[in-house]
Amino acid sequence: MKSKLEIIAFYTLALVLGGCVVQSVHPLFTENELIFDANLVGTWSPPDSNETWQFTPNTATKDSKEYQLVSTESSGKKGPFLAGLGTIGQDRYLNIYPQKPDLPQNSDFYKSHLPTMNSFIKIKLIDQALTGQPMNYENVRKLLEEKPNLLKHEARGDELILTASTKKLQKFIRKYSSDAKLKIFGEAGEPLRRINPQELNESQNEEANQP
Repeated sequence: MKSKLEIIAFYTLALVLGGCVVQSVHPLFTENELIFDANLVGTWSPPDSNETWQFTPNTATKDSKEYQLVSTESSGKKGPFLAGLGTIGQDRYLNIYPQKPDLPQNSDFYKSHLPTMNSFIKIKLIDQALTGQPMNYENVRKLLEEKPNLLKHEARGDELILTASTKKLQKFIRKYSSDAKLKIFGEAGEPLRRINPQELNESQNEEANQP
């Protein structure tokens, strides 16, 4: 069975490729609604894995409340994102936004046409345990097929793109995110745990030395 991070890693890859992920033109929070929780800063990993999610403060912009998020797979491949944390009702959500990949072989004109979309993850951070629940593509799509006027969106092939405003997105999530029947967010898997750099290096060295 795939680890929680492997599931999320597949999810983030699908996001970049525009696959079966609920994507949004607009972010879930305005800049003024973002909160910064220092407890999220650090490197997180599932047990017995060297795959990680690393959160650091975004220092690229003055007074930013966003995080730089880098996901690293067991192969060493990395995915850079900007992440914003906010609250809707009693729950916290991450808005993640992929940074455009460095493609030196392609022209700036080409790279300017690459799509970058927002996506949302419901998170819980308790002590040293972090769980994440991405939006459930199948359930959200089914709901919007049955009630197309519930939230502005476009469905193109296997793409589901939300086009509603930030305010409308928040209203939708506030109303439906805790509905046990609809399950618009996926099931929470095994929690990620905070690890220190030395522990990560030891885990990577052990895997590298395995026959």
